[in-house]
Amino acid sequence: FVDEGAMGAGVIDRLRQLGHQSVIGINFGAKAAGENYANKRAEMWGRMREWLEHGQLVDDQELVADLVGPEYGYDRKDRILLEKKEDMKRRGLASPDCADALALTFAEHVMRPQDIELYEPEPEEVY
Repeated sequence: FVDEGAMGAGVIDRLRQLGHQSVIGINFGAKAAGENYANKRAEMWGRMREWLEHGQLVDDQELVADLVGPEYGYDRKDRILLEKKEDMKRRGLASPDCADALALTFAEHVMRPQDIELYEPEPEEVY
């Protein structure tokens, strides 16, 4: 998964040109698959948060700062919305690039190719 915003579209095109056909562009501002999130970025961060309850990360202070930097709120439909990077900058914080990169790993549900034939999703797992 590659952030297709800003310069990301060019990166995606180049990766595909180099033969990496499985590259998937992710628009952080796109509609979330779930109803609890205002956009794809908030959804990815929500999935990452759930994973962190049992996952493990390396000791990286830049990543830690990125993960705890953004604040969140709710939109008019009571969906979770992360703080805009421009608002973080006004508060003196850097863009959470490392945390956004980690969050990209949660952009979509994935499985190993050898497990696809064996897996039958429960109805509530299908987005």
